[in-house]
Amino acid sequence: MSDSSLLKNAQSTAPASKATDIDEAFLQDHPWVRHYEQGVFPRLAIPDRPLYWLLDTTASRHPSHTAIVYYGTKLTYAQVSSMANRFALALQRLGIQKGDRVAIALPNIPYYPIAFYGALRAGAVVVPTNPLYTEREMQHQLADSGAKVLVMLDIFYPIVRTIRKETALEHVILTTPSEFLPPMLKTLYPLSQRNVKNPEPPLTTQELQSDPSLHQLSSLLTTHTRGGVELFRLPEPAKGDELAVLQYTGGTTGLSKGVMLTHRNLLANAMQTRWWTPKATEAQEISLCVAPFFHSYGATVGMNLSIYAAATMVLLPRFKAKDVVNTIRKYHGGFNVYPREVEEVLFEHPTIAEAAIAGVADEYRGETVAAFVVLKAGQVPSEDLKRDILAYCKLRLTAYKVPKILEFRESLPKSLIGKVLRRELRVEKK
Repeated sequence: MSDSSLLKNAQSTAPASKATDIDEAFLQDHPWVRHYEQGVFPRLAIPDRPLYWLLDTTASRHPSHTAIVYYGTKLTYAQVSSMANRFALALQRLGIQKGDRVAIALPNIPYYPIAFYGALRAGAVVVPTNPLYTEREMQHQLADSGAKVLVMLDIFYPIVRTIRKETALEHVILTTPSEFLPPMLKTLYPLSQRNVKNPEPPLTTQELQSDPSLHQLSSLLTTHTRGGVELFRLPEPAKGDELAVLQYTGGTTGLSKGVMLTHRNLLANAMQTRWWTPKATEAQEISLCVAPFFHSYGATVGMNLSIYAAATMVLLPRFKAKDVVNTIRKYHGGFNVYPREVEEVLFEHPTIAEAAIAGVADEYRGETVAAFVVLKAGQVPSEDLKRDILAYCKLRLTAYKVPKILEFRESLPKSLIGKVLRRELRVEKK
């Protein structure tokens, strides 16, 4: 199956999240619903879909929207979906079949969602694993789950080497946090690790090349094209009640236990969380993903929710207070929107004589994009025309640049030299 056919088959999220009519009898039995924020659905219809339907749908609706930001490197949803498909195909070549366990011991780097969704698309069951586990912890989880494949950081392979014979592992797929880093940071990465104490003895190039069960993740993601179209033969989509993830507990009452989570469990989690925040707008949000994806909270709220909402995930592989604060400051209020770029699109609309873009106060985002337009002579303001102009913008601008507010004006405030006074527009809007 090609990526394009996968995307065409993906369906809109709207039918799955339609609220059921609520009557007084329902409210009597569920009195807390009266206190829900306006826009929160009291009930949701969860479709019988695999969890990766989230990525299928978002990649179909917003293929060019930024899915991941990793220290300056950006990946679109189409790219993430394509690489997930390639990883699924790689697992099939390694002999992975429906129901086989694939463990992922990675921090929050781009390869985590790629491996996670790729493994699900291959029909495998994902086993999220803490990359910092000791030999005892790693051996227990790998042996208990029966994982056949482990995706991990190469620097921690010595831990797995020691206990590998006590597991069912057939293949180990290796990567490094420096993958996807911009060229300069990738060059400097080895220097940043000089004083880091890693497990010994380290994995050598000779060992990597001589052991056929060791693989580099980047080399597995080769393209498979026919006539310029990527081709994938993936298993039939999983049913909602099929096992998707073995999520291990923290082990506070003894050895950690694998909690069996179905596709429906995880899909419901993502959808419930999404519609608990009705003011969040599709393809316009930014998620700071520092809670680890291998943890249930990080997986649902950081990864799955973000993908369902077509949000941009800003990944931080480790929690460092300074990095977190700096990242929040950098992305607070969203990406920069340059007024001139949006105005030029508005000028191209046949009904518009003048246009100005300004940021106006927004309770949810802090500031949002507003358009103020003056129509050409003979044009009459109307709600239909407003919708037409906004639809015109959506075809020509990335989602976060499209105005959320559009107002018709008879004229725009200008200086003595004819420059539009955007500050006056903001004042008028308030």
